[in-house]
Amino acid sequence: MPHYENIPFEIPDNWVWTTIGNLCSKIGSGSTPKGSNYSSEGVLFFRSQNVHNDGIVLDDIKYISDEVHQSMIGTEVLPNDLLLNITGGSLGRCAIVSNEIDKGNVSQHVCILRPITISSNYFHALILSTFFSKSMKITGSGREGLPKYNLEQMMFPLPPLAEQKRIVSEIERWFSLIDIIENGKQDLQTIIKQAKSKILDLAIHGKLVPQDPNDEPASELLKRINSKAEITCDNAQYRKIPKNWCACKLVDICSFLSRGKSPKYSEDDKTYPVFAQKCNLKDGGISLEQARFLDPSTINKWNEDYKLQTGDILVNSTGTGTVGRTRLFNTNCLGKYPFVVPDSHVSVIRTSSQINSKFVFAYISSKFIQQYLEDNLAGSTNQKELYIGVLSTLQVPIPSYSEQERIVTEIERWFALIDQIEQGKADLQTTIKQAKSKILDLAIHGKLVSQNPNDEPASELLKRINPKAEITCDNGQYGKIPEGWCETILGELFEHNTGKALNSSNQEGIMRDYLTTSNVYWDTFDLSVVKQMLFKENELEKCTVVKGDLLVCEGGDVGRSAIWNQDYDICIQNHLHRLRPKAELSVRFYYHVLKYLKDNNMIGGKGIGLLGLSSKELHKLPFPLPPYNEQQRIVNKIEELFTLLDNIQKSLEV
Repeated sequence: MPHYENIPFEIPDNWVWTTIGNLCSKIGSGSTPKGSNYSSEGVLFFRSQNVHNDGIVLDDIKYISDEVHQSMIGTEVLPNDLLLNITGGSLGRCAIVSNEIDKGNVSQHVCILRPITISSNYFHALILSTFFSKSMKITGSGREGLPKYNLEQMMFPLPPLAEQKRIVSEIERWFSLIDIIENGKQDLQTIIKQAKSKILDLAIHGKLVPQDPNDEPASELLKRINSKAEITCDNAQYRKIPKNWCACKLVDICSFLSRGKSPKYSEDDKTYPVFAQKCNLKDGGISLEQARFLDPSTINKWNEDYKLQTGDILVNSTGTGTVGRTRLFNTNCLGKYPFVVPDSHVSVIRTSSQINSKFVFAYISSKFIQQYLEDNLAGSTNQKELYIGVLSTLQVPIPSYSEQERIVTEIERWFALIDQIEQGKADLQTTIKQAKSKILDLAIHGKLVSQNPNDEPASELLKRINPKAEITCDNGQYGKIPEGWCETILGELFEHNTGKALNSSNQEGIMRDYLTTSNVYWDTFDLSVVKQMLFKENELEKCTVVKGDLLVCEGGDVGRSAIWNQDYDICIQNHLHRLRPKAELSVRFYYHVLKYLKDNNMIGGKGIGLLGLSSKELHKLPFPLPPYNEQQRIVNKIEELFTLLDNIQKSLEV
């Protein structure tokens, strides 16, 4: 092979750069039969519309007679040939001829590539890469084409044949996974959950790591921990456990096993946090952010055993939905706090120092044991209880300490690998979020849908809304806006006001439901808790929300917005802005504008301490104004694309 100085990029030591011409026994296009002399049947004749990246499509296929085929024998297609479109709009599209096609010819718009002792699949993968498409030297001003000479001279990174096959296999594996995700055929999150469950199942049955005959039998270990423990060396509950393992009650291998205590809380002192069920996070891990705090005068009630230690296993023991949730505690989460104690709804499992608590944690976290705990709950449907006796008598399979260590190491190794896969889900979700942001960006810049010259100009729309409004037809904040659009401020388009401030001294008026910022989320409302207060007759007009009003948060997550679409009216508190269009406007379009401004840090609060978005600042927000019909087209396109993205995201959620 010749040496090439100007190589496109560095390749591995055992690869070489060459040209496509050096790798093919045939490079050439076909021709069209004279007078387009096609037959109703006969030999397949491939044109550019039949060549697609995922294979040859026989829709609209043409045929030539065997006689014509013989006259065009130089353009005959063989199995494993690559067909490459070399002219027109489909230039670069490429397919492999399958073994099912025994005979055929191509038109002048299709080039045959017949590789010599090289994987056709690898060749195909390279042609579909961005490297190939960027390297093509296209000629022609009208109908573009890729000349044979230019194609022959294109550079080609050539790996060893065995590596080509491995590359193709890996490409197919990843493409298959991507297709699974895109097509929603599998739930990635479910697969991940199932994989972790299977690993834990193998671990607790002694099948995750091999046994070492030199390990001390677990029965000897258990005798040292608790000489009075009842030892079982086989247990029907777990089928047959490995040799040198034994089974015992959980209580027999614990130095502390108890539910917490009912605390007396302090509303002022934030020194001693109490670990409650909500500290065992649904999505995994532990957090004290939502913890309440002990009354310091009751500190003597809690002896040292109740102060949580690294390695403690915490099990939620009350309440439908969270009972059985198991987490491993680490004092790293304490931060500035001296210690944390559990309340009565959390059970603490502290194993002997001669037992690896991570092994027991893995055991209790397994699907098998979680189901066992669920089956042994007591209490009513709404208040299920996991009594400490169920945990105490739980049979635990025990390997030697050395094997416990090996099992924990292997679990962590596998879980780390699975988490890397799961991170791909997070990356995809980030991509989806970015895609939505880009869609909104295109929308407000007039690039998401085409303009219609028949639409009434936005300037006329604005004149109807407010004849005195200052009209701007270009805007630096949004870049150059399309012809027919104009730019104004929110206050010119919407009537806006805030609701009523809470006042405990107010004892007059009509009792009405009201919304506050805690009820308003992006594009939705949480109406699980709706409070009431008195409204005077003269306050109702200003504070009442009707269907179609756009509500914007003044504080908290400043700018957070949703459209009230309920068939009944409701009132608002003073931390919400009510926006009501002055004329014919798509409120939905302006909801998306607000979301765009928020996502791009173009809307926010002012003030010291608690930030707020004042009516004055809201009034002055610059808003693009497209024609009304275009507003509607934009909204339809946004929601079409958002639905597509949401469907992809749903395939990754539990």
